[in-house]
Amino acid sequence: MSSQKPSVTEKTSRAVSKPENSVAVSQIEESISDNEYYLRGCIFDVNMNCIMSSVAQQGKIPYRQIEPKYTSLSNILSDQSEGFDTVFEDILRTENPTRYEIGGELVGRSVQLTLNAGMSQKIYERMNKEGIIGSVVVMRSDGSVAAMVSTPSYDLNKLMSDSGYSETLGNTGAFINRTLSSAAPGSTFKIISEVIANQHDIDKMTDEGHITVQSTNLQNNDWEKNKESYPMQTDRLDAFIRSSNVYFAKAFDKIGEKNVKSDMQNYFLLSDSTKINCDFGVLQNSLKIRSRDDLCRSAFGQGNVRISPLYISAVTREGIYGSMAEPFVLKSVIDTATKKPVGEGSMPYNEIACIPEKCRENIKECLRSSGTLRDITLPDGYTLYSKTGTANVGNGLYLYITGGIVHKNDLTAQKKIYTDGYKNFSCQGGYIITMQIQNPQHLGLELASQTTYIYSDIIDIVIKEGE
Repeated sequence: MSSQKPSVTEKTSRAVSKPENSVAVSQIEESISDNEYYLRGCIFDVNMNCIMSSVAQQGKIPYRQIEPKYTSLSNILSDQSEGFDTVFEDILRTENPTRYEIGGELVGRSVQLTLNAGMSQKIYERMNKEGIIGSVVVMRSDGSVAAMVSTPSYDLNKLMSDSGYSETLGNTGAFINRTLSSAAPGSTFKIISEVIANQHDIDKMTDEGHITVQSTNLQNNDWEKNKESYPMQTDRLDAFIRSSNVYFAKAFDKIGEKNVKSDMQNYFLLSDSTKINCDFGVLQNSLKIRSRDDLCRSAFGQGNVRISPLYISAVTREGIYGSMAEPFVLKSVIDTATKKPVGEGSMPYNEIACIPEKCRENIKECLRSSGTLRDITLPDGYTLYSKTGTANVGNGLYLYITGGIVHKNDLTAQKKIYTDGYKNFSCQGGYIITMQIQNPQHLGLELASQTTYIYSDIIDIVIKEGE
């Protein structure tokens, strides 16, 4: 056995011979030759439940397996979807402090994620029950991701063992992690728009309900039904609660492209070139403004704005607490043999952007007032801050609800809280929950406000399953 080991980069960059006739060859573990590298260690959730591990086979190459009760996380975890098994491969193949073997082959270190696997599984089941194509992100106020759900998913274990299983998935998009996929965000984007309007001292304006910009008709969602109520005088809070497209389009038109772009970059790290580097990858959003029409339509999350549900969660967190915390999923590095921490994870409460001080209470009140419109009953002591969004994506609609449930004893704004295992975190720091539905026609829905009953059930799961 050689005493000199290659670097992690060398170990993971070597060409590896894969077995033939494998359904998912990217999932198969490499065999070890002369101890050149290690089988990947385990992936644990926040409560130290093992959700993914290497498994030995008699006379065959070891393989990766997801704990059967968490197979819905396959498109979040597996190599086949470039999931966390890929993201943290360098750590997982690094020599373990305590010698550990599977089937006579050495195993590397393990990682503990901030994900609550039980919470994620139950959210997936709730979404899948409705046949929803979409995603849910649950983020704690420190930036840690508690749940990352993308529906539909697949069963990695079946993919590896059943040669016909992949054909049953068809074109469902089961391998996509939709929480990281960018799309038009609809009116959830008005969290950003309200702050920018406030920063430029825009408040009371006339809302005509329907305007024309460069021959493009822009109108509010209630224009056809409530034409007689327009024009009306309105302020930012009322425009936010009513989700007026016209108000915020006029605000951006008045502020101008240069200032809007500058504010988006400075306060929300949003531009066509800005990358937010997270421990699980890069959040790359898109903002293209080529015309006055683009500028106005971007104010209500249309035009050429493309952002991911995970980024929407980060923005919602910023709207409630005043700053954006960098999203992360790595809680700690674990000794696979002893299951004890041997390395720190990512930094909690890493503030990477801030809303101007004068704008913070206003957007928080907008989100609180909007939250009162949702027909959602919360346990005593909780307040809901939220915003809905209905986005036209060309071939249909995407519906969103994003928001935060904040306990009256939440001290996030006063001090940073990072407890071991996040026990009772709901009373110490809030949860940000973003739900996206990409096939509302399947449910007979046309507006995001109609999805409240599903969002309410997800809130219940988060509170009950909160660590």
